[in-house]
Amino acid sequence: MKKILSASFLMLFALHSCNRPETTVVNFVRPDGSVLREIVMKHSGKNFSISNVQVPYDTTWIITDTLEINPEGDTLWVRRAEKLFRNFREINEYYETDSSFNREEKRRVEFKKSFRWFNTAFRFAEIIEARTKNGYPLSRFMEKSESEFFYSPESLKEKLLKGPDSLRYKAIEESVNSKTTEWIIRSFVAEWSELFSRMVKEKTSGAVVFDNLKSKEDSLYRYLDLKNKDTDSLWNSGVILSFLVGEEYASRFRAEADSAMNEVQEVLLRSFSNYTEKTFMPGRLTGTSGFADSTGYVLWPVKSEYFMTEPYVMWAESEKTNIWAWVITIACALYFLYRLAIRRKGRAGRL
Repeated sequence: MKKILSASFLMLFALHSCNRPETTVVNFVRPDGSVLREIVMKHSGKNFSISNVQVPYDTTWIITDTLEINPEGDTLWVRRAEKLFRNFREINEYYETDSSFNREEKRRVEFKKSFRWFNTAFRFAEIIEARTKNGYPLSRFMEKSESEFFYSPESLKEKLLKGPDSLRYKAIEESVNSKTTEWIIRSFVAEWSELFSRMVKEKTSGAVVFDNLKSKEDSLYRYLDLKNKDTDSLWNSGVILSFLVGEEYASRFRAEADSAMNEVQEVLLRSFSNYTEKTFMPGRLTGTSGFADSTGYVLWPVKSEYFMTEPYVMWAESEKTNIWAWVITIACALYFLYRLAIRRKGRAGRL
């Protein structure tokens, strides 16, 4: 199982960069909730068909094609597609009818505006739903510094690994790689266990229930990791299944075990093409789950491992000062003080 997963993920990561444009999605969020959305796609060939790109767009967008030379001297086609959406719901309509390369993923956008008299707060978020329901959160395996490195853009990782603190970040990178493997395998086993148990329960009308599979995950992982066995052979020969449910049930429910294995692999290893998301918020940025730069943009890399076991929420919050509210407040305060002074002066005159 470990060998199956490792090989599959290596193959999947290689496919991410095959024949897909390098894509950046930019959201310019406006105070009224409208969003100017721009998709910038770069490719060595002019292959920008919707089924080949990461994010949906169509002929109703303003589209411009240009040529540019990258730092390596290669000629690239650049397509810019732009559309103004009146609200976040219109963006979600595109995702509901998504026919892009990443159409299998469930994506949606949220926007919230909160009036607070002296200022107005904004929250914009794009969410990719988790692929699985029974996998483990990354926080169970990684410390804060490690998870921050895990979610960092590749350009930032390279900078950290070549910077003055390079030894520290190389150690973090090594730890992240090791813990990522454990997280993936344990989440795979947890998802398979739940699906296999449900299949058996349905087939036997509840007569056979595997409630203890989850308790065997630790011992199974240690066995696969420490023994460094050929897990493909162990699975095909029935050794792993016998270890989990006993020889009698392993033989009886082999078809369900294989079916659950194939179904989980299809979900977890589903093809996905990476891209970058950027957002520019109205007013002053007050918080984000992404990486803010000096120009005011917030950036998130978008990769399939980020939403394997839990939703990937790319959120940004900002605040805009309501100058008119300050003017009204100050004017009212001055008027109140003026009336108070007049009243006191009148009282003093009568005395």
